[in-house]
Amino acid sequence: MTEKKKSRRLKGANLWQRARRWLRLQYLRFLRSDTSPHKAALGLAVGVFIGIFPTFGLGALLALGLAFLFRFSKVSAVVGSAIMNPVTSPFFWGLSFTLGSWLTGVEVGGLAQMLDEGRIWYAAGDVVWTYLAGNTVLAVGLALVFYFLGYKAVGAYLKRRARRRLESLPDPASQE
Repeated sequence: MTEKKKSRRLKGANLWQRARRWLRLQYLRFLRSDTSPHKAALGLAVGVFIGIFPTFGLGALLALGLAFLFRFSKVSAVVGSAIMNPVTSPFFWGLSFTLGSWLTGVEVGGLAQMLDEGRIWYAAGDVVWTYLAGNTVLAVGLALVFYFLGYKAVGAYLKRRARRRLESLPDPASQE
């Protein structure tokens, strides 16, 4: 194998390692935020909702602003908004459009035909309506799922941490 191929392979492996490390860091930030499970989970859910909803790149700022305004976890709100990123965006866009098409009854093939016939403004309205309908349902659904998952994760983490702290304390009976 040439040096160039080895270098490419190592860069790819490094990219995956960095991505895994970044995801783990976000997970640990979420778990270790000094707040109640409800506030951490609420921040995560709001972040996920805003991250999926079309905010045109302002998701993290909006999530942070809402966290300040309503006093829930700022860290988990920003972490939640990172659900929409260049890797996951095409998946969420496609899922939003498919779900919206199913909800509104607008045929995907019909939109393509309208574009071919030059009725772009009529098609654009249907595309926006279809996408927003599916995206709203998807954002609400995933926000609810992430709220419950986040609540359970933070609650379990806090219980483990409290148990470890109790176990590390000296036994009062042995000190007599």
